[in-house]
Amino acid sequence: MKRLSVVLALAVIAALVPTVAHAHSGQTGGTDYRSAITATPAGITARIVGGDDRIEITRTTASQVMIPGYGGEPYLRLDEQGTWENRNSPAVALNDVRQTAEALPTSATKIGPDWVQLSTGNSVVYHDHRSHWMGTLPPAEVRADPAPERVLYDWGIPLFVDGTPAEIRGDLTWLGMPLTWLWWSITVLAVIAAAVVGSLRRVRLVPAAIVGMLAAVLASLITGVSKQLDVPDGQNGVLIGIALAVVLLAIGLGLGHRLRAVPAHATTVLFLVALVAGGGQLVALAGNAFSYALVPGPLPTLLTRLLVIIGIAGVALAAGACVRAWRTLLADLPPQQTTKAPTW
Repeated sequence: MKRLSVVLALAVIAALVPTVAHAHSGQTGGTDYRSAITATPAGITARIVGGDDRIEITRTTASQVMIPGYGGEPYLRLDEQGTWENRNSPAVALNDVRQTAEALPTSATKIGPDWVQLSTGNSVVYHDHRSHWMGTLPPAEVRADPAPERVLYDWGIPLFVDGTPAEIRGDLTWLGMPLTWLWWSITVLAVIAAAVVGSLRRVRLVPAAIVGMLAAVLASLITGVSKQLDVPDGQNGVLIGIALAVVLLAIGLGLGHRLRAVPAHATTVLFLVALVAGGGQLVALAGNAFSYALVPGPLPTLLTRLLVIIGIAGVALAAGACVRAWRTLLADLPPQQTTKAPTW
């Protein structure tokens, strides 16, 4: 009983530890569009963040970069002192939301700039309506035939590099729509199959739970790292995610080995670690990966979907082994002896 209390206490501690840091959560979780940069002027670099959500512009060899707003007014500035935002630019409010019914201005405001420093770095990340589809519904041609992938239009973001007019150019592509029902059906079948395998008598309980835990933790780690690599300054999130995955694996493998003599206790710890690492996070990721054509990050969306299915199935495998271990333990308990009341 004392050992079981220790197991449950440590499992609760493990449950309180998040698996992957979720800093810089401004990017979309999924999208059916891909915005791609096709040309960048010398002196800067640029990349799309979140599939089609934001753009990151970095000053490299240029001394000063100025990004105008939609009316041509000064909006963002990058120089040797850092990055700056003109709070009097209408783009500040317009770029605060992804879709807006307000028309983009065609002429610059007459109010003078009010520069506020954003950082001392050389990069700025912001939402620019010129690089994504503004409508809440896809274009008419897409609604008529949403299956094929197609380039919708080319876009450009003007800027001044050391006072010289330049432009970041790119294009926006409709990626089609995934078969959401198919991916969820595969996931349900994989969960059922894994739970059945974990409950088979011929399958060794603790090794099965270890395999399930490893699948859940590693799937969660790989997909979480991919997400962090897409966001600005995501290196810290990557390191935290790796560290927490190592902690969870150490807890699961260490306690699983120590408690292997009582499979019910060992599989309980392994199942809880798998659930913490891959339960809620992977199900939430599945909602994006199965519903959208693109999940932001360097990992291909197809591979993300497969890892999600493997991780959730791993939780089910550990759960099946845990349930069978407890059923075996309870079945082996000696029957309770009842004392007959004395007859007088």
